[in-house]
Amino acid sequence: MARRIRGATVESVYSTPHSQNAWAQLFGGTVVTGTALPVASPGTWFKIQELSPDGVTNTFDILVTAQQGAGTVEVETTDTTTGEKISRVWKPDSI
Repeated sequence: MARRIRGATVESVYSTPHSQNAWAQLFGGTVVTGTALPVASPGTWFKIQELSPDGVTNTFDILVTAQQGAGTVEVETTDTTTGEKISRVWKPDSI
C-alpha cells in the first residue's frame, strides 16, 4: 500500500558505494493519501526504493537539496517485504 506524506523535513541522508543503496531520515509531515499510519517520528530512516520511477540518484539528489535548506518535501512511500521505502519525491516548488 502506498501513502503520500506532504511537508516532511529531511533530517539526514546517507548512501553507500553499492548499487542503488541510498537512505533518507525524515521527520513530520501530513499524510494526504493512503493509510493514516503515524507520520515519521524523529530518526525514522527510509530506504529509497530500488528501481524507483524517478531513479535512486535523482530521488537522492532532491532529498539532499531539501536537507540543505530548501524546505520540506512531499514523498510517496510504498510498503515492501523489507519495509516502507520512498518511491517518489517532489520538491516544494513542484507540489
